[in-house]
Amino acid sequence: MALTADSSSESSAPSGASINLVVLDLGVFVCIFLFRFLTVDFKNDHFAHLSRARQILLGDLPVRDFFDGGFFLQNYASTAAQLAFGYSLFGEALLTISLVALGGMLAFHLSARLSG
Repeated sequence: MALTADSSSESSAPSGASINLVVLDLGVFVCIFLFRFLTVDFKNDHFAHLSRARQILLGDLPVRDFFDGGFFLQNYASTAAQLAFGYSLFGEALLTISLVALGGMLAFHLSARLSG
């Protein structure tokens, strides 16, 4: 018995609905990013991990040289932002706003996929 290819099988090309969803995802990301960028506000909590990121840039390591409450990924992400944009709040704003917009986009994408 030989296996034959079925001509009605799904092709590897994306459907129109999935392309529309990707375009909507990008639109949601841009809208959230712009809204948060235009209304950026730093609370006192930001400066705790910013100071730790600065310590990491100067050569210290979490736990060995200073107390780390278990937020090492946040500290190292802020370190990368400071390394890329200098010691300013601009890099931290871009990092925070991008991650908030990414979370909103993923929530939109999952709810759109689950609702059909």
